[in-house]
Amino acid sequence: MTVKSNKTLRGIGKSGVIIGKGLTLVGDNIIVQNVHITELNRHLVWGGDAIYMQGLDHGKTTMKNIWLDHIKISHVGRQFLTTNLASTDSMTISNSDFDGNTDFSSSCDGHHYWSFIFYGVTKFSMLNNYVHGTSGRSPKIGGEAEARVVAHVANKLLGQQFGSLVRDWRQCLGSC
Repeated sequence: MTVKSNKTLRGIGKSGVIIGKGLTLVGDNIIVQNVHITELNRHLVWGGDAIYMQGLDHGKTTMKNIWLDHIKISHVGRQFLTTNLASTDSMTISNSDFDGNTDFSSSCDGHHYWSFIFYGVTKFSMLNNYVHGTSGRSPKIGGEAEARVVAHVANKLLGQQFGSLVRDWRQCLGSC
């Protein structure tokens, strides 16, 4: 499902559940709040990203003002969150639950490996999030020589983490 500029996608109560589909954010000034994305081809390794952000103009222009708040992501086939190419200039991911517990694990331990990948030209904050049941890429930063990622991570609660928690960080201070 594509979400374009100047839009808010807000779940009401516990009814804001998206089953079997992910979101592609394409635009500026987007808020996704109180939404649970689940059952997205979890049995397939490349089954789909819960939230994908490429940037505008097929990745040529960086997006601005993205806020992901009080979201829950569980049972996905690929990443919880992915940025690519131009990506985002200002994004906040706050007060969210990223549940990697799965019956379909590449490491055969019940933990999801493909958690977060932040490529491209990305500036973001992860504040007050709970990441659990994962075994890697929590998050993976960079990836290409052209990548310019600035991350601010605070009050990130990690539970049931195995494997690599933080990859490709040039400098990590605080709670990383």
